[in-house]
This record gives sequence, C-alpha cells and structure tokens, in this order.
Amino acid sequence: MRSWVPFVAALAALSPATASPTSMDQWDVLAGKALGNQILYHYTNPEASSTCTPYTASARREWGALSKKERRDYIDAVLCLSSKPSKSDPSFAPGARSRYDDFVAVHINQTMFIHSTGNFLTWHRYFTWAYEQALRNECGYTGSQPYWAWNKYADDPVNSPIFDGSEYSMSGDGAFVPHNATEAAPGIFLQPSNGGGCVKSGPFKNEPRPPPPKSQDPRPGRPKRHRPEL
Repeated sequence: MRSWVPFVAALAALSPATASPTSMDQWDVLAGKALGNQILYHYTNPEASSTCTPYTASARREWGALSKKERRDYIDAVLCLSSKPSKSDPSFAPGARSRYDDFVAVHINQTMFIHSTGNFLTWHRYFTWAYEQALRNECGYTGSQPYWAWNKYADDPVNSPIFDGSEYSMSGDGAFVPHNATEAAPGIFLQPSNGGGCVKSGPFKNEPRPPPPKSQDPRPGRPKRHRPEL
C-alpha cells in the first residue's frame, strides 16, 4: 500500500493559504491545484507507475525563481549547443550552422502545421522536451527547461529577470533601428523603438548568428521566405 503521508504533505505545500500574495499569483494557484490533482490521481490509481511519480518527474520552473547559478548553468548549456555543428540535412535547413539552429529550423518549417491547429500544445511540448534532452545529453545540463511567466513582468519587461541585460538574463533590449513602421497585422503598425537592432547586453550579445535561411512554405505558389528567427 502506498503511503498517504507524501500526498498530504504535498497538498499542504500547494495550498494557496501557505503562499504570500507577492510570491504567488492566480496562475500559480491554478497550477498548484492541478499538481495536487495529479498527485491525488497517482496515489489512488492502482495502475500508476511506481517509478515515474510527481516526485521523480522533472519540474520546470519560472526563470525568476532560479538561482543565479541555475540561470548561468542553463545559459552555458545553450551557448554549448550553439557551438556544436548542425545535424540537419542541408536540403532541409541550408542556413543551419549549429545544433541550436537545428531546432529553430524545425520550428520554422513546421509553422503551417503546428499553429492554430489541434496539435499545437502536444507538438510544442514534445519540441520543448526534445530541446531539453539535447541540452542534457549533448551539453551536460542537469536542470530542466525553464519558462517565462510573462504575466508577472508584463508591466515592466525591460527590468524583469529574463530581460534586464545582466549576465544572468536571456537578453537585454536591442538597439534602436529607424524604419517606416512595420505592419504586424492589417491596420496594426509597430512604430520604431528599442529592440529592433542587435542585442548589446546579456550573455548572448557576442553570439554570432548566421544569415537566416528560407523557410519551406508548403502553400502552392508561395515563394520561400526569409525568416529573421535564425
């Protein structure tokens, strides 16, 4: 028989009452309740795995919740992946020069099949897992893929832990680039501002990027398009 002690302890730890208003927002509360339900299912389902449990599963954490060392470990793993040669077939991703580029190229060329579709969540979950495994198996990363809780920093993204431009961030703001306003959608124009040019702060400021490849647009009669993501 399974012990209910871990289950009870976990539910107590996940209770919204145990968290201060500044440390947990409503999305965190919902996520905690979902995890509590998962733990309950595991401990009441006789066919549940005895090796993969809520306590042995990899837990992904928000970037701001990581220690500086944990952030640096992740950054170093990404830089490592960027230094390794591409494994993609040149006919599929002619612009890919590194293992990091491989993942960008896959996402670019699957764009028409993985957005606004029923497999949106499952595809991106698998894609994130595959990227995480590459960081682990090819670059010795021992942590989990972190995520960006954009809702926590929407009011001041420039000073958020992920975009403050420090050595423990993912980036700073890009340089200002003048232009005539980009039409992001019909009638919606993005005015010139910071962020359009080269990244000049953060751990990736000196990371060279190859010229973008052309995406394989599957729609008949459509030309291949240059994409700035790579």
